[in-house]
This record gives sequence, structure tokens and C-alpha cells, in this order.
Amino acid sequence: MNLSKEDSDMFYEIWIPLLDFANKRYKVMDAPNGIVPGQKLDTTECKKIANKI
Repeated sequence: MNLSKEDSDMFYEIWIPLLDFANKRYKVMDAPNGIVPGQKLDTTECKKIANKI
């Protein structure tokens, strides 16, 4: 599925804070400063966090 630029921006605006919240709760990956937009993310670790959600 291809998203428009606007929809893609909205997705990541929601997705990154959701990953950060879940990671803080379940401590899946070591992110002392949290997960922030623009940070390079390991997709394997993101998948582990997503699975917790």
C-alpha cells in the first residue's frame, strides 16, 4: 500500500510516540533518551516493540 505524503507524515507522527510509550512500558530496547523522530531505528527492535503493542 502506498500512502500519500500527508498520510505518511501523519502515520509517523503517531507511530514514533507509540513505539516510545510501549518501549518505556515493556523495556524492549535500550533507549535512555526515548525514541524520537529523526533517530535511526533498528527495524528488528521496532518489530519487537510493535509485537508488544
